[in-house]
Amino acid sequence: MAENIKLGGSIELVGFNDLSVAESIVAKKIIGGFARGFSDESDGYEKLVIERERGKLEGILTISGEDIKVSDDSDNLFIALGKVLNKLEKEAKK
Repeated sequence: MAENIKLGGSIELVGFNDLSVAESIVAKKIIGGFARGFSDESDGYEKLVIERERGKLEGILTISGEDIKVSDDSDNLFIALGKVLNKLEKEAKK
């Protein structure tokens, strides 16, 4: 079972242990930037979880106790991350 990576108190990455150091740094910066945006734009921001499993990426954004879930199955991790985080951003603004 993959070990979860915690970034601060409100970001959790699941299934990211097999990335190279460079990929991990870039992924963490992208995710951290979006999480900062979610936190700045919503008083109810609680956490962001990104799960990577079997070629699928899922994002779960919790705001005021409500979970927003989106996913993407793009082959490229960074394309999938961009799509998932942008979808979460769009859903959070509704």
